[in-house]
Amino acid sequence: MNRRALAVCVSLVLAALAASIVAYPRLPEQVPVHWNIAGQADSFAPRQMGAFVFPALMAVLLGVMLILPAISPRRFEVEPFRDTYAYILQVILAFFLYFHLLVLHGALTGAADLGRGFAGGFFLLLALLGNVMGRVRRNFWVGVRTPWTLADEQVWNDTHRAAARLWTALGAAGLVAALAGVPLAVCFTVLIAGMLLPVPHSLALYLRRRGEGRRVWLAWLGGAAFIAAVAAAVWLPLRAAVPGRSASIEVTPGMREAATEVVTRMAAGDFRGATERFDDGMRWALTPDLLQAAWETVEDGLGPFEGQDGMRAERAGAYRAVFVRCRFRRGVADVKVVLDGSGRIAGLWLQPAGPR
Repeated sequence: MNRRALAVCVSLVLAALAASIVAYPRLPEQVPVHWNIAGQADSFAPRQMGAFVFPALMAVLLGVMLILPAISPRRFEVEPFRDTYAYILQVILAFFLYFHLLVLHGALTGAADLGRGFAGGFFLLLALLGNVMGRVRRNFWVGVRTPWTLADEQVWNDTHRAAARLWTALGAAGLVAALAGVPLAVCFTVLIAGMLLPVPHSLALYLRRRGEGRRVWLAWLGGAAFIAAVAAAVWLPLRAAVPGRSASIEVTPGMREAATEVVTRMAAGDFRGATERFDDGMRWALTPDLLQAAWETVEDGLGPFEGQDGMRAERAGAYRAVFVRCRFRRGVADVKVVLDGSGRIAGLWLQPAGPR
């Protein structure tokens, strides 16, 4: 790797570290580090970890990628495509920095939905990597490394030329789709399926090279079945996590009592009491400590809680969702309380709605 490329990589790592240092004093004690397909934070980490995990990962990645060329075996060296290798490393580090800034933004502002930012980033990353896949030569570290591409250099080259066209087009189309509002479950399922397509293609090329063209259809059939199984494994849980169609309903006294109680207890700092109505799944997924971290994230962004300004309700299948409009010093937020048929809380989200 030349000095200029190395300087760019080091600068990206230092930029991530600088962003963490600047943001650290204003971060809540618990930082959101994962968002579900509905755009809601569902995993948190202590501030010390959440602020510096991405810079640390970037530094480790840089170190590993610098070492790998030196330990590459003969005939699989990185040297023949070292400029492309350096470009790939720079692009990956740049997107680590982008994702890190998204996480910090979510922690500082309490942003409710970062899913499209992440999805768009993944598709753009795929397009930029696909743009150079045709220049990647046979190696053990980057590219479509299947038994058939590693065994035959021509299969490697043909597979990567096809992957370059596919991934560039898929990345560009996926970026537009993600920003245009296509459901994220669809976006991520198509992303995974598209990334896997070069695998059966490499097997089909290998069989043709060996004069076994009559077995190519088996390669595509098996590959299609494998990709379909993976796509289903991605699609089904993501689709299940997406809220179904809802219809406005009247807020009943029982719904009002449950929603008001949980908001009142959170505002008073009684997070253990706020979880008393949780069902078993919610007790496991959202502990009092995690609920406190989520509430503090909202208050860090919108200021202290000042009161409730009404509520509305919707029905989605067997569940009823109550939205409590909460007033903070610098803005408003909706607390979404999802109740099951027995009146237990099956879901809880804090959704900043904007300035006052």
